[in-house]
Amino acid sequence: MAGVDIQLHLPNLSRYTQLMRQATPEAQRAVIVQMVKDTEPYVPARTKSLSLRTQINDDTIVYPGPYARFLYHGKVMIDPVTKSPYARYGAHKIVTAKDLDMKKTVHAQATAFWYDYAKRKNLQKWRNVMVKAVNSRLNGTP
Repeated sequence: MAGVDIQLHLPNLSRYTQLMRQATPEAQRAVIVQMVKDTEPYVPARTKSLSLRTQINDDTIVYPGPYARFLYHGKVMIDPVTKSPYARYGAHKIVTAKDLDMKKTVHAQATAFWYDYAKRKNLQKWRNVMVKAVNSRLNGTP
């Protein structure tokens, strides 16, 4: 089965991303790495596979896998023809109104829209990481 990636674009962070790019790529990297760390406790998991395969591409956090999209939205998705959660090869699933049963065995705080939740909890921390990284770089310290 072909993999499907979910990409979380961070449009609300665009002005901070622009400032980080102007100051230094290291500052941007420091913030994105911190975002991934702070978001992980909210990522649904049975095996941590999704968290372990998370990738950083510039200002985008990528949660790969065919199941990342429906986990993020927290809704059951089905093949539009068969109405089954098991899609035919090449089929594009559609979202239903039915909530997923979020497993909290690995991450007790797992939730849909995990990035949004983490952002509400950590935005000031992320700003502080950016300022510290920029200041560190501008002051010539590692």
